[in-house]
Amino acid sequence: MNKSIKRIFALILCVAMLLAVAGCGSNDAISTPTRKLLEGESEIDGDDVPSSGFRVGYGRTDIMPDDSIPLGSYGNAMQRFSTGYLNKIFFSCIAITDDSDKTMLLMSWDFTQCKDDYLKEFRQYAKNKYGIDENYVHLSGTHTHSSGDLGLASSVKSVQDHSVKVYQRAHEAIDMAMADRKAAEMYAGETKTDGLNFVRNYYRADGTTAGDNWGYIYSSPVVSHVKDPDETMRIIKFTRKNSDGEKVKDVVLVNWQAHNHMTGGSDKTDLAADFSGAFRTSLEKERDCYMTFFQGCAGNLNEKDTYFPENNKTEDYREYGKLLADTALKIYDKLEKYSTEAGIKSETKEFEGEVNHTFDGMYDKAVEVMQEYNNSGKQRSAILDLCRQYNMPGCNAQASCIIKYYTTDKTKKFLVNAYQIGEIGWTSAGVEFFDVLGERIRKGSPYKLTFTQGYTDQSTQGYLPYADAYDYGCYEVCNSPFNKGVGEQCADFLIEMLKELKSSK
Repeated sequence: MNKSIKRIFALILCVAMLLAVAGCGSNDAISTPTRKLLEGESEIDGDDVPSSGFRVGYGRTDIMPDDSIPLGSYGNAMQRFSTGYLNKIFFSCIAITDDSDKTMLLMSWDFTQCKDDYLKEFRQYAKNKYGIDENYVHLSGTHTHSSGDLGLASSVKSVQDHSVKVYQRAHEAIDMAMADRKAAEMYAGETKTDGLNFVRNYYRADGTTAGDNWGYIYSSPVVSHVKDPDETMRIIKFTRKNSDGEKVKDVVLVNWQAHNHMTGGSDKTDLAADFSGAFRTSLEKERDCYMTFFQGCAGNLNEKDTYFPENNKTEDYREYGKLLADTALKIYDKLEKYSTEAGIKSETKEFEGEVNHTFDGMYDKAVEVMQEYNNSGKQRSAILDLCRQYNMPGCNAQASCIIKYYTTDKTKKFLVNAYQIGEIGWTSAGVEFFDVLGERIRKGSPYKLTFTQGYTDQSTQGYLPYADAYDYGCYEVCNSPFNKGVGEQCADFLIEMLKELKSSK
């Protein structure tokens, strides 16, 4: 470990210890943040936390970097530094305590995914200060493609500084959520968005099926989508009252699926929470609430349609967010009351799936492609003929993933999660699920309503497609480390976890 990395972790550890010292292990002595609130952050009123009953609290803090930082999600982040921002990025925490005094933290931040080292520290902080079981602390990424790359802390000072700020603000959000807990009731429901999602797989006029990255190889025109996308949106609303019985802000959780990259692209350098941030702003403007977005199974879903632009309702992330908010508002006051008597439960298991060896023997070719790509000054056009020769439709992106995921192992393991809030079930994992798998889980779930998530509780382990997608040759399948059929196996594994969870005492 080099000296810069040691310094970073020493600084982070010092910050964590200082923030955790007061009230360690106690739910009664909760420290309230005293700094001046920034625009978009949540507020707490200093009201006493109820000592019994079902309680929900909310904390949201600004995690904007103070300087320009590398932006992730499109190749080499070191070539794409932020030059401004479109909407702000935040860290959100929902604290839920049930009748048995068990507490769960549902956290979401405006990055592409969870990060292992951050989650580990957040869990340790929650355990040390509030006695919360580590398996009851969950972190999800909104999957915005216009946020910082936290993996470069050892090489860029602005990222090192930003990392420290994220830890601090995350601790503050947890403290705020715990201090803000109020007596709550739960309402929930499901609705449909109308034409706000598109599938990245297409039928072509010559009878072939392909993903949207194959256009430069196959000239046959696209005629229709392969399937209809999952356009279901799931909503939980916690209505709350303070100790005087007066209504306070609702806490709203939304689970929906589409790639969060309307503001982004490899040539864009604006920091942004993307459409999910605009969605939050629009909904909170119309209702007295705090909203947090939990990304669904979006691995093959794109809110912009490459081949059918006439289907696009908008390419403006703000308008798109408003359209999503309008969909939520249609059912906001009609949500059904859900019981919380069953309390909260959480379980994590290890899932093992077969590794995709489709590209066995391609490692040396992938290295050659990347060498030519780098020698050309990263000009994709310079290597297209080589990609065609090697049957590498994902070109440099696919070559990079072949190198990244090269292994002689037969299987790959990753963590999956099942948890409940009363009559509502949740599943999540640190993979990029396809929408069909989310639908499969919800259909097989024993719960009245089920949230299905990717990008959660583990640094993302790669795309997890459904079986039929392997016939389309799409970008995600070309870059998946998993074999055909593993997606369905994982979905069924999670269904069984939900059944076990629901039947457990």
